[in-house]
Amino acid sequence: MVSRENLVTLGFVVAALPVAYAVQETTGRFLFSFVAINVVGIVIPTAINEYLNGRQSDS
Repeated sequence: MVSRENLVTLGFVVAALPVAYAVQETTGRFLFSFVAINVVGIVIPTAINEYLNGRQSDS
C-alpha cells in the first residue's frame, strides 16, 4: 500500500525532471536547473507533507 506522503513525493520528483530541463534550456545554466530540481523535488513535497501532517494531527 502506498502512502499519501510517498505519492506526493513521487509526483513532485517526476515533475522536477521536466522543470529542470526547461530551466536548463531557458537559462543555459546548470546551477539554476540544479536548484530547480532540488526545490521542486525535495523542498516543495517536504513542505506539503509537513503541512498535511500538521493538519491531520489537529483533526
